[in-house]
Amino acid sequence: MVLRTRRVLDNATTILNAMAISLVVISSISIVAYEMKRPSVPWPEEALPIPVLPGEIGTPPDIYYIILDGYASASTLAEFYDFDNSEFIDYLTGRGFYIASRSVCNHVSTDHSLPSSLNMEYLTYLSEYLGEDETDLKPLYDLVQNQEVWQFLRCRGYRYIHIGSYAQLTFNNVYADVNFNSNTLSEFQQFLYLKTALRLFPSIADTFGFATDPRSMQSKTALYQFEKLAQIPDLKKHTGEPLFVFAHVVIPHVPYVFDRYGNIVTEEVTASRTTTENYLNQLVGCNEKVKVLVDEILAKSLVPPIIILQGDHGPLSWGLSDWYTLGEDERMKVQMRILNAYHFPEGGDELLYESISPVNSFRIAFNFYFGASYDLLSDKSYYSDKETPYQFVDVTETVKYD
Repeated sequence: MVLRTRRVLDNATTILNAMAISLVVISSISIVAYEMKRPSVPWPEEALPIPVLPGEIGTPPDIYYIILDGYASASTLAEFYDFDNSEFIDYLTGRGFYIASRSVCNHVSTDHSLPSSLNMEYLTYLSEYLGEDETDLKPLYDLVQNQEVWQFLRCRGYRYIHIGSYAQLTFNNVYADVNFNSNTLSEFQQFLYLKTALRLFPSIADTFGFATDPRSMQSKTALYQFEKLAQIPDLKKHTGEPLFVFAHVVIPHVPYVFDRYGNIVTEEVTASRTTTENYLNQLVGCNEKVKVLVDEILAKSLVPPIIILQGDHGPLSWGLSDWYTLGEDERMKVQMRILNAYHFPEGGDELLYESISPVNSFRIAFNFYFGASYDLLSDKSYYSDKETPYQFVDVTETVKYD
């Protein structure tokens, strides 16, 4: 009709333009109003210790904080998966790691666990500040960005290397000196992309080099992260400054894309196996990649590094075929008992203990290696769900080891 008509369409064009502008204005007003009333992040009251110059502690070690998302404890794997993970645990022990065999996470989800461990503090104070009915996760994201661990190390001459995941929480860090990420778009941006007509043209994604489905995002990101982590000691030779390296690797968490040898498997192969089989395959494949990585870091580091390998939480319903046959207490144990391994050289491991939880990891590291004076916190565990993220239920007695 537009092509064939001989009528002047100026009025129609003006009306359509006005409608489009109105829609944009209305949406913009809603966005601005929402952003203005979003809660800001409250910081814990504990002050940072007095800065100590690196020269006062000798040559400061590089620090690797590597999160393996959803990695269960050895006891969970033995009891609920009938799987013996001792080969991997023995490997880590042989490389000088201390295994906190009775460790539990402090908060049950990634959105809570990482803000807690990176700020060396429980998040229960947020309930009073924000109110238990608040649902906005922005304060948790802010705590991951402007974290106390990095603020402490920044004062001591460290550079921050952030190796991002595809998850929005850890996609990048605006305070990092260097951000590495295999993804052009963040999780939110990819979600937005898939809601537009652009998704009908796969060549666009190929041109700009970003994944458009969860499985390719998972495999591409994990492989890139392990590759980049192994390159850090070589990068150190060019900078000369001590490095803090953070990587949130989203395996053995779903989606399941790796077999026991670390090879990528098809969706059809994954579908032919049970949830438990897929989780174990991805976990063992993760083990193989971690072993190669640890060997690389230890062999190439001129100063023995600090390495923390830690599950942010255990597997949830996506990680166990028999999940819904378990009692509530058993589910809680599966969710919160984690792998927690420390390479603390030069005697730092003497301060560690079997039940240490993530909230105390850097408190001990900073006290021993930098002469800080952080008090150790009681190791506790809190449950909160997605609907009420700031309602914290103390489940310490339920999930602790007998």
